[in-house]
Amino acid sequence: MHNYLFSNCISMIYFPLQAALCLSLLFRSADVSFPTGKAIELSFEYLEACETGAKECQPVLINRKKGEQVTLALPAMNRASVGLWDAENYQRLQLRKFPYKAVEQQGSGNDTKALVFDLSKREDGIYYLWLTSCGVGGTYEVRLKTEVQLWILASRSC
Repeated sequence: MHNYLFSNCISMIYFPLQAALCLSLLFRSADVSFPTGKAIELSFEYLEACETGAKECQPVLINRKKGEQVTLALPAMNRASVGLWDAENYQRLQLRKFPYKAVEQQGSGNDTKALVFDLSKREDGIYYLWLTSCGVGGTYEVRLKTEVQLWILASRSC
């Protein structure tokens, strides 16, 4: 039911106020609010399938328009810790080459809450979510890309 409601909220994306209201009502119990714009939610099923290898873990592809607000939400999990890493720092981490640092870190204690990352001001590129929690864990690739808008100017012929 949750995924059905979420997809209905997302279908209203061309009506930003209605979509924001829909999403805020949907996530009210998780104490999450989204700005107007694009909201992407990773399902627990996706995270679990990537962790267990039940399915091929495809990267999360996020295409946005210039200036568009984009949020990425993870489901409510108990005792979760998530780091958002850019490609350079993640590579340094893998090689244990200091210094390295996550671009953002979030977590939840015993209070189960959804974790939301605002990707609006992040540069285009590849990011990694490194997640540990009581329910699921792993590293998930996120590809962020801003669509280029081409303007075609009509010319008058004499």
